[in-house]
Amino acid sequence: MSLRELAAQHGQALLESETPVVLTLAGSSPTVYNAHGKVVSVGVHLDVNGLAALGDHKAVTISTLELAALGLSSPAALKTGDWTISTTDVSGLPISGRFGLVLIDATLARATIYVNEDDE
Repeated sequence: MSLRELAAQHGQALLESETPVVLTLAGSSPTVYNAHGKVVSVGVHLDVNGLAALGDHKAVTISTLELAALGLSSPAALKTGDWTISTTDVSGLPISGRFGLVLIDATLARATIYVNEDDE
C-alpha cells in the first residue's frame, strides 16, 4: 500500500468520526447518502467575479472513500445535479443548503463542499 493510499484511509477514518452529514440528490426518486464530515467556517470566498468576499460561509469536507462505500462511485457526480446537504456545526446549529463550489482532492480521497445556506 502506498503512502497516498495510507493517507487517504487515515483521512477517511478521521472524517468518519465527525458529524453526520446527509447528502441528497434531487430527482423523481431522490437519492440520499448518510455520510460523515467536518464542518468549517470560511471567512472569505471568491464571488462570481473572482473577487474576495467576506462573510460567514460554511464548507463541509467528506471522504470520497466513504461515499464510494455508500454507492457513489464517482466523486465528480457531486459537481453535477441538484444536490443538497444537511448537517450541524460544532455548536449543534443546523446547516443546510444547496451545493456551491465542490473541490475534489483525489490524492487524499476527499471532497470539500461549500454550502449555499437556505434562507430562513
